Amino acid sequence: HVAACGIQINQSIFTTTEPIIVVFGDAAGDLLSDTVADGTGAATKDDCSGITTITAVIDAGRGTTLFFTYEGVLPGQTVVLGEPIVTPPANPNSTLSVTLSAGQPGTARAFSWRAGGCSRSATIGSPETMPLGTGCLGENSASVDVLARADDSEGNIVGWDYATDVAVVVDGTTDVTMDGWEAAASQAYQVGDIPAGTGDIEVTLSHFRDGLLFHLEQETTAIPGATHSASGIAAPAAFIDTLYYKTIVAYDDGTDRGLVGAAAPTSPLNLSLAAAPARIAGVLLGLSEIARPELTVIADGDLGGADAVRGTLVWNDPRASGGWIILRPASDTTPIKYPEMPTSLAGKVPQPTSNIAGGNVVAFDFDTADYTELLTNPALQPISTGYEGNLSPGTSASYSSANFVGAP
Repeated sequence: HVAACGIQINQSIFTTTEPIIVVFGDAAGDLLSDTVADGTGAATKDDCSGITTITAVIDAGRGTTLFFTYEGVLPGQTVVLGEPIVTPPANPNSTLSVTLSAGQPGTARAFSWRAGGCSRSATIGSPETMPLGTGCLGENSASVDVLARADDSEGNIVGWDYATDVAVVVDGTTDVTMDGWEAAASQAYQVGDIPAGTGDIEVTLSHFRDGLLFHLEQETTAIPGATHSASGIAAPAAFIDTLYYKTIVAYDDGTDRGLVGAAAPTSPLNLSLAAAPARIAGVLLGLSEIARPELTVIADGDLGGADAVRGTLVWNDPRASGGWIILRPASDTTPIKYPEMPTSLAGKVPQPTSNIAGGNVVAFDFDTADYTELLTNPALQPISTGYEGNLSPGTSASYSSANFVGAP
């Protein structure tokens, strides 16, 4: 059927004051029409039929142009690029005063506390103060959460203390007193179904409360076999509401596969690479038509079961440098060919004089989303947020990635 399709470009993805060109192409990327996004970042084609390719062309300044392309857009769909800018809450004009009043736990020799992006070293029994700005506050800006830690002489965490949902005193002092240390518990985790031929594994565990990071654990080590088990320090289970995880398994040839997700705090955290997309063993760069580069993906298996494939290309040129990200359904396993641009943009695309610096290809598989949702949910889109997106609790994804070298 025939219906309108288009794109909504939110300001979190650009800072330019230059017009944003939006280019519409057919399923093969051949040019249909182009227009200028309106003042709200919206652009629409009224007569989309079949599959449409949509590209937003954004002037990044200093001679650099960014291209964001979405394949597989259907009649009636509006792609959303970039999350809306959220207006921060008003500064409460408050002073945060934190006192650790409990006795010194065990072998502790150093003390500190954190409230989101605000932190201070501390002395037992002596209040430490700082301005309570919006960076200290989470999604509930009417209250503040504070996490204190006690370290031994070697910097190891031996204890935690915390206060939650303390009402912010506007135009005054927000007093927080903590009076009960608890021993630091371990955060155990296991990554299973690690394929042969891999070298290192990197695991990052981020402990969040109310949308703010309070504690980070990261480990990089050689992979011992098909299963990797380890443990770090867990932030208090009664304080943290979300545990974000990211696992990268690197192959000896530089390619990698991984997992990202968000879950309720749990120990042990059991992860598996069994359902991750097949390894992308390599990418062939075709430049026979320099303005429309082509990426041929070589994988160890079928990528069609994933949700999306993202191709990234970067080039440098004395006249016009640029970057081009293309997102397509993983079910399309043909070579990735970048779409045709109008003659008005002929000087912005790769040129015969351009140095193609390289790029990468990533296949993504989301447990609770499909390609249609990725098009309309920028919080999940790997086109603008990297591997993990801003995942809500219970959401997880896996990916496979390979870099490629360009051509001078």
